[in-house]
Amino acid sequence: MQINTTGVAWFEIPVEIFSRAKYFYSRVFECTIPTQQIDSHFVGLLTFGRPQAQGAIICAEGYIPSERGPLIFLNPGLALAPLLERVNEYGGEVLAAAVAIPGGAGHYAIIRDSEGNRLGISAADE
Repeated sequence: MQINTTGVAWFEIPVEIFSRAKYFYSRVFECTIPTQQIDSHFVGLLTFGRPQAQGAIICAEGYIPSERGPLIFLNPGLALAPLLERVNEYGGEVLAAAVAIPGGAGHYAIIRDSEGNRLGISAADE
């Protein structure tokens, strides 16, 4: 097992309706989302085609979607413009259009997912 050295150990995105959230994330990020049920928790692993997940969507008691709180930036390795089109198509909203990251480090945008969470999306290409 390879140790994660990116500074992010794990993240959990709260969702209210698991099936709706799984549909949104799988379509927007063009990926499969392996699902696990642990007791009454539904967990959808976000791998973005990588060997290991670094986070998940979670439906469980006490997990409440919100636009307030930490802002997590995801980089699924996809071009940003078509991804942002899919956000609107599958029940989310683009809150802040793509902006160039200084120094040629790519672009980012801010979205609201199908559950009401605010997320950042970063990509090498707009």
